[in-house]
Amino acid sequence: MEVISQKRKLGQAGPAPKAAQLQVEAVLGLAAPAAGAISCCPGRHDLLCYPAGSFVVIYNITTGQQQQLLHHNGSCSAIACVAWSVDGQYVIAGTAGSNPPIQVWDVGSSTCVHNLKGHKATTASLRFSADGNLLLSAGTAHDGQLCIWDWHAGNLLWKQSVGSELCSAAFTEDSS
Repeated sequence: MEVISQKRKLGQAGPAPKAAQLQVEAVLGLAAPAAGAISCCPGRHDLLCYPAGSFVVIYNITTGQQQQLLHHNGSCSAIACVAWSVDGQYVIAGTAGSNPPIQVWDVGSSTCVHNLKGHKATTASLRFSADGNLLLSAGTAHDGQLCIWDWHAGNLLWKQSVGSELCSAAFTEDSS
């Protein structure tokens, strides 16, 4: 994608830029449909992430600036919940809709490294095990699934239908 910066004055003549040439520089607002809508970065307590439509915003509370925007090209699905990995190198984003992926983002490169598929509907909650090796995802009422992932490899290890809405789920301190 070509990055352009066109600041035109009102009424200035000239062709409008093509949509493929535009790059989002900032996002206003917060979409918080689930309990896990805001997550603080472990080890960097000045950084947090939150969903805003189909974007994940990484925000620096010290500077008051959006530091980074994560967006999966070709996806318009709203982000429902987010979580930082234990080492702070990755952000996980649960999406809304039918058969939504859980996106695994490498924050350093702004690259989506995995799309985890296993839920039938919106993901409501994401939690990491204490050692950071496993990811637990819980679905909304329309999904009713509880999943455990080897998120590094992108593999679904376990899935259980609970038959009701899950607002949140978590591992115990010993990762069981």
